[in-house]
Amino acid sequence: MKLIKYSYQDCWNYALALQEKVKIEEIKSDIITLCRATPEKFWSDFANKSLSASDYSQICRNLDKYLKENYPVPYLTNQVYFYGLSFYIKEGVFIPQPDTEILVEKVLELANKYWGKEIKLKVLEIGTGCGNIVIPLAKSKPNWSFTTVEINSQALAVAKKNSIIHQTKNIKFVHSNLFNNLSQSKKFDIIVSNPPYISSEEYQGLPSVVKAQPIEALIAENDGYFFYQKIFQQAREFLAKRFLLVVEVGYQQAKKVVKLIMKYFPQSHSQVFFDYNGQTRVIVIFS
Repeated sequence: MKLIKYSYQDCWNYALALQEKVKIEEIKSDIITLCRATPEKFWSDFANKSLSASDYSQICRNLDKYLKENYPVPYLTNQVYFYGLSFYIKEGVFIPQPDTEILVEKVLELANKYWGKEIKLKVLEIGTGCGNIVIPLAKSKPNWSFTTVEINSQALAVAKKNSIIHQTKNIKFVHSNLFNNLSQSKKFDIIVSNPPYISSEEYQGLPSVVKAQPIEALIAENDGYFFYQKIFQQAREFLAKRFLLVVEVGYQQAKKVVKLIMKYFPQSHSQVFFDYNGQTRVIVIFS
């Protein structure tokens, strides 16, 4: 019996049957990703018989979920790219966003400026998710030691898996709600965090593709400022005398976050940085 094979064109036509052509053009990169192909491979092999029936059926099921339910592509492919690296991802774990790459860039840039490139530093990350912040840092600075905490045990397992994939051996993973399971005897030169910062009101207006992610990784009480307040309240006990505290913020949150910094770090300095779209994205406290 001859096996039936399919092409990327068959996948494209299946997607086209679900959406208007104009909308297909807008999301063609996602369709290519769901076919697990690069754009070059997709278009060069477009009409060739290169997919088995089972592969084609799986792609069609994923297209159904993506196009009918607006389900996140990374959960369907179990893969997301961040800071030039591929990360394993699964449902129940926050999907890294490109704007957060500026957080990694600023930690490296400011640490080199503040201490020099060769010094060994101790870094704490709060809320590791899939490990997309701490792993690029650990790969860039193999002589630094990293501790990362995460309250979501599922996310912590995914981060550990990504650490193994990227062969980072200088990261200690701790299951903890913020600083709860850390010893105050250990001091860190750098604390970095991308905490939840969306208010309950903002959450209501988010697209369904965002709401498919774990709500606890998105929403923060106190109109989105709960975790900044908690981190700033407790961080001083875990920081060395000379330190960097680096957090991601929402585009409209800088003023209130700076006010919190003035309250909890009155003797320190702060600086605001923007993302690639010119939006406020990172605030750094230093002393």
